[in-house]
Amino acid sequence: MKNNVLKTLTKNLGFKILAVIFSFTLWLIVYNIDDPTITRKYTVSVTVENIAYLEKLNKYHEVMEGTNQVTFSATANRSILDKIDESDFIATANMEHIAIDEVEKIGRIPIDITCNRYSSSVKLSNTVKYYKVSLEDLMSKQLVITPEVHGIVADGYALGEVSVVAPNVLGVSGPASLVQQISNVKATI
Repeated sequence: MKNNVLKTLTKNLGFKILAVIFSFTLWLIVYNIDDPTITRKYTVSVTVENIAYLEKLNKYHEVMEGTNQVTFSATANRSILDKIDESDFIATANMEHIAIDEVEKIGRIPIDITCNRYSSSVKLSNTVKYYKVSLEDLMSKQLVITPEVHGIVADGYALGEVSVVAPNVLGVSGPASLVQQISNVKATI
């Protein structure tokens, strides 16, 4: 019984090895010629443009957690997606396109995603992603700097008049809720 099985396996061994090599070569050719369309996910950081636009609106913004990166899908032939990575995509949020919800004090900016390479062959997912910011009124305040002396003067020395040399005014700018809490500015000596 063992001899019959061994004889069957070794009979035409050269043809059997040749058939395995031929089938592997044929699979390799089909795999490389057939270039299927596939979809991959990418995650990139969002670049913000025209931040000065919010200052013109007298608004201070802070990025909401989780919106400074965007995840999206790109569809193209496998050969093209194999050649690109996250660095080939640019995600931008233009502050001039902000939609402000005055009740919740939130701004939503649509994120525009583009591909640097093979842009005509790569199709990006249709869902619109948003860059979200919390908004607050911008406030500026000018405060006089007052000197404050700490410590003990060494023996043999005397403390003269302490003053802040011009400019002795400090400009503070930021969200109104924080700037309103600042009542004075001290320079510790």
